[in-house]
Amino acid sequence: MANTFLLLATDKILIHLKFRGSEENILTTGFLLGLGALCYAPYSIFLIFTILIYVVYSGTLVRRYFLMTYGFIFSFLIFWIYYLCFQQGAAFIGNYFSGLFRINVVDGTVLNNILLIFGLPLFLTVLSGAQSFQGAGLTNHQILIQRMMLWMLIFALVILRLDNQMTLLTVQTLAIPLTFFSSQFLLTRAKRWVADLVFLFLATSSITFLFTL
Repeated sequence: MANTFLLLATDKILIHLKFRGSEENILTTGFLLGLGALCYAPYSIFLIFTILIYVVYSGTLVRRYFLMTYGFIFSFLIFWIYYLCFQQGAAFIGNYFSGLFRINVVDGTVLNNILLIFGLPLFLTVLSGAQSFQGAGLTNHQILIQRMMLWMLIFALVILRLDNQMTLLTVQTLAIPLTFFSSQFLLTRAKRWVADLVFLFLATSSITFLFTL
């Protein structure tokens, strides 16, 4: 659920970077990020990610940062008011923010399973990222999107490390940037048979791990 809201927010971010979106777009982005953070508390760090992207790569007005932050907080206010009606407002705040970020202890078995499942996408991401730094044949907007996805990957890795428990489910935080870079790698292969073989291996391994792990 959190990834769904983050994906919708990512669409709004890309629209703003390309077309300098309206204030409605900015408000909606903050609201969607807030909904994602409500589904999975560590996703609140993506508000910082969005502000960083806008500061570095766009000429967003200062008041729009406050507007986006208001949209983020507004989603929390809706749920807090609901709990407040049942005299559980303090319990909601306490349960949500208690242990929000806590460096986890990595279990060896879980780490091995993560590397088995996400090892190939991570490898494709590294290859695609190395290619994107060259910027050959890419427009400025395409380069901007790649840099944004690289920042998203960095923030996702930080969330993964600071979550209070690392599991195969929490690693799905990496899904959006890994999908982007893996797809880019496959689509930019000059030899289509190489892309087809890599995709076939990726799909086969994913289905195999689904029924074995």
